Amino acid sequence: MIRPTLAEIGWSMVSGLIMAALCAGADAFENVHDGALVRHAVEIFIVASAVDLGMALRRRSKRRS
Repeated sequence: MIRPTLAEIGWSMVSGLIMAALCAGADAFENVHDGALVRHAVEIFIVASAVDLGMALRRRSKRRS
């Protein structure tokens, strides 16, 4: 099993925050209710961070083989 480095985890969280901020801005522009806006931002943050970390680990595993 490949373990992520602290840098990979940190960068995944940063990219997740950027995605969440972009989506929250779009939701705010469309006058989405505050509770839904926060829920959408948290969901996007979790999904974007997980996807980015998974892609980073996959790239690293392909370089090894």
